[in-house]
Amino acid sequence: MRYTVAMHSRRTTCYQPRWPSFGGGYRCTYDGSALIRGYRSVWRSSHYQAVMPSNARFFSYYYYFLDYYYSWIERDVLPRFYCCGLAGGNFCNLYESRRPRSNCWGYRQPWFGWFWGDPHINTLDGRKYTFNGLGEYTTIAYSHGDPFMLQARTGKAFNNGVPVEDGTVFTGFAATQDITKVEFQLNDERTDMSILVNATAINMMEFLVDGLNSPDPTFILSTENDTVSEGEIKVTALFKAEGYPSSSFTVTFKNGILELSVMVPSEYAQNGIGRGLLGNVNGDKSDDFLLKNGTLLVDQPGRNLTDGEIFQFGQSWMIQESESLFEYGDRSWSYYNPSDYKPIFLDELLASDTDQTKTAREACGEDEACLFDYLAVSPEMGQQTMTTGKQLDKDLLNLDNFPPNVTSVVEIGVTDALQEGEVLFMQVGVTVTLNISAHDPNEEDEVFFTFNDTIPDGANISSDGILTWEPPDLNVSSIEIIVMDDRGAVTSLTYKVMICQCGNEGVCDFENQAEGQDLNANGFAVVTCNCSGGWSGDHCDVDYDSCEGTPCYEGVICYDEVPSSDIEYTCGPCPPELSGDGTTCFDFNECADTNDNDCEQKCDNNLGSYTCLCNAGYILALDQRSCDEVSECDEALKNSTESANCTCEPGFQLENGTCSDFDECASHVDQCPPDISTCMNLLGDYSCTCQSGYHNPSPKECQDIDECQLTTAVCSSDPNLVCMNTPGNFSCVCREDTTEINGDCQNALTLTLNVRLTFISGLSVEYYPDTIDSQENQRQLAQDVLSYLNKSSEFGDDILQVSVKNYTLTGSYVLVSFRVDVDTNASLDDTSLERIFMELLPGSRLIVPDHRVMEEDINECERFTDVCRNGNCTNTDGSFYCTCNEGFDGTGTDSCTDKNECLGDHKCNLTCINSPGSYSCFVPLSTTTPQEETDVSSTTSTSDSGRPGLSPGVIVGIILGAMSAALCFIVCTCCIMVLIVRRNKDDKIKKGERRARVTEHTRIYDEQWSEHSSDNRSLDSSLDRRQYEISQAVSRLRLYQGIDRPMVETNFYQTSDGSDNFTVPYVTDGQSSGVGAVERNPIHDRYY
Repeated sequence: MRYTVAMHSRRTTCYQPRWPSFGGGYRCTYDGSALIRGYRSVWRSSHYQAVMPSNARFFSYYYYFLDYYYSWIERDVLPRFYCCGLAGGNFCNLYESRRPRSNCWGYRQPWFGWFWGDPHINTLDGRKYTFNGLGEYTTIAYSHGDPFMLQARTGKAFNNGVPVEDGTVFTGFAATQDITKVEFQLNDERTDMSILVNATAINMMEFLVDGLNSPDPTFILSTENDTVSEGEIKVTALFKAEGYPSSSFTVTFKNGILELSVMVPSEYAQNGIGRGLLGNVNGDKSDDFLLKNGTLLVDQPGRNLTDGEIFQFGQSWMIQESESLFEYGDRSWSYYNPSDYKPIFLDELLASDTDQTKTAREACGEDEACLFDYLAVSPEMGQQTMTTGKQLDKDLLNLDNFPPNVTSVVEIGVTDALQEGEVLFMQVGVTVTLNISAHDPNEEDEVFFTFNDTIPDGANISSDGILTWEPPDLNVSSIEIIVMDDRGAVTSLTYKVMICQCGNEGVCDFENQAEGQDLNANGFAVVTCNCSGGWSGDHCDVDYDSCEGTPCYEGVICYDEVPSSDIEYTCGPCPPELSGDGTTCFDFNECADTNDNDCEQKCDNNLGSYTCLCNAGYILALDQRSCDEVSECDEALKNSTESANCTCEPGFQLENGTCSDFDECASHVDQCPPDISTCMNLLGDYSCTCQSGYHNPSPKECQDIDECQLTTAVCSSDPNLVCMNTPGNFSCVCREDTTEINGDCQNALTLTLNVRLTFISGLSVEYYPDTIDSQENQRQLAQDVLSYLNKSSEFGDDILQVSVKNYTLTGSYVLVSFRVDVDTNASLDDTSLERIFMELLPGSRLIVPDHRVMEEDINECERFTDVCRNGNCTNTDGSFYCTCNEGFDGTGTDSCTDKNECLGDHKCNLTCINSPGSYSCFVPLSTTTPQEETDVSSTTSTSDSGRPGLSPGVIVGIILGAMSAALCFIVCTCCIMVLIVRRNKDDKIKKGERRARVTEHTRIYDEQWSEHSSDNRSLDSSLDRRQYEISQAVSRLRLYQGIDRPMVETNFYQTSDGSDNFTVPYVTDGQSSGVGAVERNPIHDRYY
C-alpha cells in the first residue's frame, strides 16, 4: 500500500494510504522517526480516519469531491477537535473508542527494487547485479492477472556530452495498468526529462507546481520535491488496478541519467508472481535470474554467475515491438533495440588498462558497480554510482529495520501513577519508578532507552528501561521516552502528565483539572486537591474562610477558626431577646409554660414577649392579663356606667356593675420610659415623673436635658475643659489637643480616625442599628480600638486616649468618627493614623473581640474603562451607578444603550432616522409644504443650498448608496465575465484541449461563499447550508489552535508567510509546495 507524506520543519511527518480500504484507514504522524501514538494536538495525532483523501484530485476544483471533503471535516477533524481539544481531554477516550489509535502492529514492509548507474540493479528479493544491456526490457510484470507492467529503456552513457561505447544508462521508463500509460523520456542531449501520459506530453512547469489531475481514479502522478536536492526531479507514479493492491515506482532525474525505485505490495512478496529484470519475486534471491522462457540460472558450487551469464538473463527480458509501451515518434523500435550491440563486462574493463584500473580501485575500493562505471564511462560516473548505491543500501537496511515494540510498563512500589492509558498521575516530591520493557523484531538488535530532547526535572532513565521521577515542583510537561535500537530505529513512548501538590493533608483529585489547564492541548495539567477541614485552594494552601456563606444566625458575627481547630467556625451571642448558640437563635416561648406568663386564660407568644387573649364571652381587662366576663347591657348597667353601651370612660374599668379608676402603674401597662422615669397614677389616667437630667415635654414623655446648652458655666473651672452632654447628665472633658491624665487636661495632639464598621459588639449594624446607640457599647468600642492601635510598633506609647466622637448609620454599615489623642511629639496626622490602622487589620478585618471593619470599596468608575458606556459613572460604597447621556437608556448599573427615538414620540412629519444618541428626519423635497418646512426645521438641518429637510448625514447616505449601487453593478459584471471565462475553460477540459490549472490560491471553500463552484456548476441549497455550518466550526477550530491568538500554537501551525493549516493543500501524494505545514489541509483559502 502506497503512503502519502507531508513534512514539517520540526521533523513532523504524516503518512496515510493513498488508496485506503473502504474510504478509511490509519493516519500515522511521526515526530522525527517516532510514531505519535494517539492525540497530541488537533493536527499532530495518529488515529483511524473514517474518511481519507486518496490523492490531490480530492482537493481539486471538481464539485463532486466537495461532499467527500465535508464528510472528512465532519466525521474526523471536528470530532477530534471537540472531543480531544476543546473538551480538554475529558471525552478523548470516547473519540478513540470510535477512532482507534495508530500503531505499528501488523505492519508488513513493502518490497523495493532499484535501478541506477550503468545499469546496476537490486532485485526485489535483494540480489545485486550489473546489466550492461542496450534496448528496452520488461522491468516487472505480474503473472496472476494484475495488469500492471513496467518497462525500462537503456541508452549509451555520456561522458562530457559525448556518447561512450562501453557503457549504458537508463534513459526511459514506461508503465501501464491497461487504462493509463505513463512514459518518462530523456532528450537526446540528456539535459531534460519529459513525461507523456497516454502518449501526450504534459506541461512539466505546471506539473511540478500543481501536480496532475488525472481523470483515471486508479492512477496518480505526483512530484516529491521536498526530498530532492537542487537540479534533481523526482516523480512517483502509482497504479491500483481494480481488485488488486497498488504498485508504484519513482523516477529520479539527475546528472543526465534516470534512476528508478520500484515498490510492490507485500502481498506479492512470497508468491513468485512478479518477474522481469527485478527478478523472480518470492523472497528468495537465489532464483532471481529466471529467464522469460522459464529457464533458471543459478550460482554453481564454488562460483557465482558470470556477467556474461547474467547478460543472457537480462537479454531474455528484451521486449518485442508488439509488447512495447514506449512512443517512438519519427523513430522505430529497432533504433532503440540494435541487434549488433556487443556489451563489455567488468573483467574485460579491469584487464584493459592496468593503470586506470589501479586508479579506479583507489577510488572505488571493491565496489564493483563503481569500478564498472568508473572504467566504462567516467570517474565522475563511478563516484555517483557508489554514492547512490550506498544510499540505497542504507535505505534498504532502514526498511528492513523495524523499531522496537514496548511490551510492558510495570510500576514498582506503592505509588499509583499508572492508573489509565498513557497518562502519568504524579505528585510533587513523590518518587515514581517504572520498569519499561521492549522487544526488537530484529532479534540481533540491541535496545536502549533515553529521553527525548527535554529531560524533566527530577527524572532519570537507565539504558535498560528503569525510569525514576520525583517532580520537584509543578513546572512539568509531557514526558517522552525514546526506545531505540542500535541501528537508529525509534519508538516513542509518550505520557501526558497530571500532577498535583497538596498541602495540609490534602488528597490529589485527578478527576478535576485546575482552571486554565488542558491536558490534551498541553500534554500536562495541574489538578486540584480535596482538602481537609479548614483548608482550601487548588493545593490546600489557603486558610478556608468557614464564615463564607454566613453560617451564623442573621446579623450575628462569625469567627473563622484556625485550620488546626476541631471546629471550623464559631458564632457570636444571639441578639437581645433571642436564645441559642449563635448559629441557631430562637425566641423564648413564654406561652409554653403557664409559670412563665401571667395570662388568665390564653397566651400568644411573640418576639421577646407575649400577649394575653380571652375565651369567648370574655374581654381582656385593662391590665392586659385578666379577663372580664361580658355582662348584659341592661338599663341598670347603662345607668351605673352612664353609657348607652355599658362601657366606661378611658382610664376606668367596670367592677361590680360600676366604673372605677384603673391603676395603670400598678398593672405595669404604662408607657413611661423605663430607668429614667416613675409612673404616677391619676384618676382615669397616669403621668410620668422624670428623673434628674430629664424633663417632660408631655405628661407621658421624658427627654434629655442638654445641660451644655443651658449654661456655659458648668465646666468653667478649667479652661481646657469643655462640656459634653450625656443622656440624663453631662460631663466635662478635655478640649481637642489636650487629654486627661491623672484628672488633669494636659497638652496632646487630637486626631480623627473614621472607620466603617459592619459589626459592633458581635451584632450587625444593618440588622441591629440600636447597637451603636448604647453608651456602654461606644465606650467598649473605643477601648477595643485603643488596644488594637497599641499593637502597632509605630505608635509606641504615643496613643493616649480614644473615644467615640460621633457616628452615622448608612444602612449596611456605620461610619464611626473616633477622637484619638496622641502625644504631642508623635509624628502622626489623620492620614498616617488611618494608614497604620488599615495595615494592622487581619484578613478577617476583625477588631478583637467582636467588631468588624467593612471591606474596602472598589472604585469601579476608575478601575474599569468600559463601565457606564455612553454615560457618566458615579462610585458608591460597594457599588456604582450610571447616569446615561441624552439619547441613551440604562438601568443605572450597566452600560447605556441607544434610545430609538423613532419608536416613540418624535417631531418628524414623515420618516424618522435613528442614530446613536439622537435622530434625524427625512422629508422628500416634493412632499414638503412651507408650513412643513417650518415644522421640520426644528429637528433637521438644512444644506448649504438652503434646501430644507435633508441633513448632511442623509445627503452623505444618499451619495454612499449611489456609490454602493454602482460598485455592485461593476462587481456583478466582473463575476459574469469570470463565469464566462470559466465556462470556456470547462469546455476545453471536456474536449481535452487543456487542463485547468488549480493553484494554491484557488478557493473551494470560502466562509462568505461568494463563489459557488470554480467549474461553473451550481451548488444545491443543502450543500450550501452544509458548507456554512462547517465554516462556523472551522472558524472555532482556527481560534482554538492559535491562528487568532498570537503565541498559542501560532509558531507551530502558521508559516512565515501567514498561511495556516487551512491555507494550502492537505496532502498531495508526497508533493510539497514548500510551505512546510505539518498537515496540509484542503481549504484553499487565505485567512487574514
